[in-house]
Formats: sequence, structure tokens, C-alpha cells
Amino acid sequence: MPAVISGSLLAFAMSMDDVVISIFVTGPRVSTLPIKVYTQMKTGVTPEINALCTIMLGVILLVLAVYLIAGKRGKGNIKDEQQTDRVKKSHKKL
Repeated sequence: MPAVISGSLLAFAMSMDDVVISIFVTGPRVSTLPIKVYTQMKTGVTPEINALCTIMLGVILLVLAVYLIAGKRGKGNIKDEQQTDRVKKSHKKL
């Protein structure tokens, strides 16, 4: 599951990066999110684009916070297990 999530995030980031290619590849009736953002930036920033960018930034920060919290919990469990093993070994020696 982490591979699917990281792959989808990479695809999303690359789609935002390849706006020029998207403009040439898509038809005239298709308007993807990167194309919409790009055209709005060229014609003038609207409140909708500001809100969209704020939501995207919030989601990225939320995912980063969840990742950091999960990483700290995982490291704590490993340290607790290692410390428990050391205590058990020291008690066996006594």
C-alpha cells in the first residue's frame, strides 16, 4: 500500500510539473487541474486558485505530520523492544 500511495503522489507531482506537455497532448475540450491552474496564473490569480493552492498545501502538511508521527511511534516501539531484550538478558546473567 505505501508503494501505491507514493506512486500516486509522484504522478500528481509530475502532472503539475508537465503543464506544457499536458497543454499539447489534451484536446480543446479537456481541462485538467494543472492546465486550469496554469491558465488562471497567466490571466490573473483568482480567489479559487488561492483556495486550491491553500488546500493543496494543507494536505501536504497533514500527510507530512502523519508521516512524522507514525515514524516517531515506530522508532519508540523498536527502542522499547530493544531495551526490554537487554533487561531480560541482564536478568538471565544474574
